[in-house]
Amino acid sequence: MRMVAMAVLAMLGCKSRGEDPPPPTSTPPASPAKAKTTAGQLAKRGAVRRPPEAFFAVILPAGAAPEKCEAAGQAAATKAGIAIVDAAAHPHGTSIVLDRTTPPKVGWKADRSKAFDKLLPEGASAELDKATVAIGLFGTSDRAEPRLAEHTARVAQAIAQSCQGWIVDVDTNRILPTDKVVDHVPGARFDARTMMVLHAVSGENELGFIDTGGLARLGFPELYLPAVPPANATRLASLVNATVQTLVDQGDLIRDGEIVVDVTKLAGEWHAKDVIDDGGTGTFTWQVKWSKGDGADADAPLVLELGIPGARPGDAAALLAALETYEGESPDKVQQIDFGPELETVAVKARAALVALRAHFKKGIPPGERLSIKAPFETDHDSKEWMWVDVFAFKDATFEGVLANTPDDVKALKLGTRVKVKLTDVADFIHRRADKTNVGGYSFDVMRKHGIDVPPLSEM
Repeated sequence: MRMVAMAVLAMLGCKSRGEDPPPPTSTPPASPAKAKTTAGQLAKRGAVRRPPEAFFAVILPAGAAPEKCEAAGQAAATKAGIAIVDAAAHPHGTSIVLDRTTPPKVGWKADRSKAFDKLLPEGASAELDKATVAIGLFGTSDRAEPRLAEHTARVAQAIAQSCQGWIVDVDTNRILPTDKVVDHVPGARFDARTMMVLHAVSGENELGFIDTGGLARLGFPELYLPAVPPANATRLASLVNATVQTLVDQGDLIRDGEIVVDVTKLAGEWHAKDVIDDGGTGTFTWQVKWSKGDGADADAPLVLELGIPGARPGDAAALLAALETYEGESPDKVQQIDFGPELETVAVKARAALVALRAHFKKGIPPGERLSIKAPFETDHDSKEWMWVDVFAFKDATFEGVLANTPDDVKALKLGTRVKVKLTDVADFIHRRADKTNVGGYSFDVMRKHGIDVPPLSEM
């Protein structure tokens, strides 16, 4: 199995297809007219910027007086020279709409992600469940205003401090610490790794995608990367983060239809030296076109879809080939082994375990999980080459996935090629569960018995 050591540079959250982002807290003022764009068009230099929008909310504890909380927000906005306006107004400059509403309408639900609980003080979850009132804040500007999110967050901070409430960053769908909220939003500086989030979306028996949350508050469309092999989601998320940083630093596309990432030119620690030392170029060229993203919401604004120049849309093999050039290639180690009877015994065990797991994978690979299988492929010399497949669908008695190895003797295939494998051909599997534990890998025990050095499953 291909293993590449990369530092995780993205705030990467997992969700399933069809999981909608929280709704806006208010109806935004009408944006200035701009050139019409349609899905499928290449994005043009000078045509990607838009008025920035920032969404926050403060959930008030039970018994809090909303009027007192709103007054604190009004005072903070006045001190900063920011207008508090009515939702129906069409103000000039930078302004904030305050909207008294309910927690569910700002994206807070009783069945919220457990990730929220990790960010809350002990006992806060129970108090949040009692809350019935939230104050939404919608910040907008009719000009490029890089500090819009910071201004809006400071008003949210004043409201939360006044009433001991909790701040929800609606754009990135996370709870922010009240005392350090400004550290997590764009302002005088921007760091893509801490001031926005990436969603790795999987399910529906198809390759997943990565999209961004938080670029709109800087006046940019969100980014969307389709056809993401599950085993490479973290590596690609790091690249998307670098892409976001590049776009924001440059302020626009440098050329029509392209974003060129050069990790050596990004400020801060982006592990550029590690990439170069591993033989990578550190540069990556994206083709950029307008898109509806995953198409879940037909009324949502268009996003910028990332693809490989010259490749067909959704070509995972082209994506992984370009990633290898950018990061540096990690050659697969080819092993010639000859202890077939022992391996066939564990293959029977592996297939039985997969049958037991079939219902678990009925709707695709669940968020936060991975499934890899070892399967045979006919070589160009009438033999079999065993390789790992990164699975995205397990239906009936067939697996669908992308090749996770670079073939040694199968010219028709390459890393990332889509393949189908029958259950009866599977020799082993590795299932990485949501709790980060792994099961399977039975053939590795046989290989270790014969003196072959194989990493533990925890490193797979």
